[in-house]
Amino acid sequence: MRSLEMLFLFPDGLIAPLSGRKGLTSGVRKFITSKMVHGRRVGAGKVRYGDILRILKKFDLLPAIFFLKSRLDCDQALIACYSSERPRGYSDQMKKEVDSFIKEYPHLINHRQMHFLTDYLVASHHAGQLPYWKILVEKMMNRGYLDAIFSTSTVAAGVNFPARTVVLIQSDRFNGHEFIDLTATDLHQMIGRAGRRGKDNIGFALVIPGIHQDPQLISRLKDSDPEPLKSQIHINFSMTLNLLLSHTPMEVKTLLESSFANYQLKSEGSYLHRQWGDLVEALKWKLPYGKCDVNDPYEVIENINKRSELRRKGRKASISTFDETMIQFLQPGRVFHHMNKGIYLLFYTYSTHPEPMCAAHNISKPLRFKNGMVKLRKIPFGKIKLLLKKLVADPN
Repeated sequence: MRSLEMLFLFPDGLIAPLSGRKGLTSGVRKFITSKMVHGRRVGAGKVRYGDILRILKKFDLLPAIFFLKSRLDCDQALIACYSSERPRGYSDQMKKEVDSFIKEYPHLINHRQMHFLTDYLVASHHAGQLPYWKILVEKMMNRGYLDAIFSTSTVAAGVNFPARTVVLIQSDRFNGHEFIDLTATDLHQMIGRAGRRGKDNIGFALVIPGIHQDPQLISRLKDSDPEPLKSQIHINFSMTLNLLLSHTPMEVKTLLESSFANYQLKSEGSYLHRQWGDLVEALKWKLPYGKCDVNDPYEVIENINKRSELRRKGRKASISTFDETMIQFLQPGRVFHHMNKGIYLLFYTYSTHPEPMCAAHNISKPLRFKNGMVKLRKIPFGKIKLLLKKLVADPN
């Protein structure tokens, strides 16, 4: 059974344990504290991948997998590496196998990263690569020819790469919308790649300091329990219709009933059932205090409809009053905040249905002209968030 050692790389090339029983080791803690400015971590800038590989080679920590945040980072990391020296027979054998593979798939012969693969003994592996190029990289890594691969975190869950060391450049990841901290499951999938089966009794995970790295988080997540599995399937009307294009209704019913998502819904209770229960409880509390006959459902429905109508009329009245109050301040040259956070300069206002409009220009953008006239944006009064005291000369 392989064990895992978490390591920390100092800028001077020294490698030390990341943490112990009481958390981060004193050296790592002092280094992090000294690199904090106004509560934020600061780093040395660009990561020197070639230098890191030389240090790993010195301490016999190759081959390695570098987990980076994007495909572009993986490709650019190759440029920062150096040519690697290997025994003559070893290099010849690798080139022989690469040539044999290319004969079978000749479209790879001019691949832009071939030079890095054969001379630098490193490769970039991510979903943006050609399928057979990824197969070649995987084959070379499994044969032990490569010193390192640079990959996005998605490779941690799907491909078998024998590596002695996993290198962590940042403690966050992009979820498709924003960068968020790694979870225990994310980290375990990555560091679980450390240690070659049948070759290494110990695997290593090396933490590289930087502005996007939180060693304290990495240390805490290492021994944390993984998050519970949650199905990403959302059983809805659209999904069911798509399934009906290739399956019979009974087959669709069987598929959905046997899915992990359906199992979780049964054990947790569906969202609609929970929402229905909350509404029923709210009504039970409110109805006894109502002024209508709660024993007559038609009277209850009539009162609900009347209340909704009064709310709509109230909103229209408040909008009308708001417009009348605002229009006296909306003079040409007035500066205001838009709901989208932009700042606009008012040129003129005009009446439309259902609410008045103003023609204005976003002051953060250059003026554009059409037929000799300034091109303005139409903005409803309801989109104005805040009027500023600033009033410039009439722009017209």
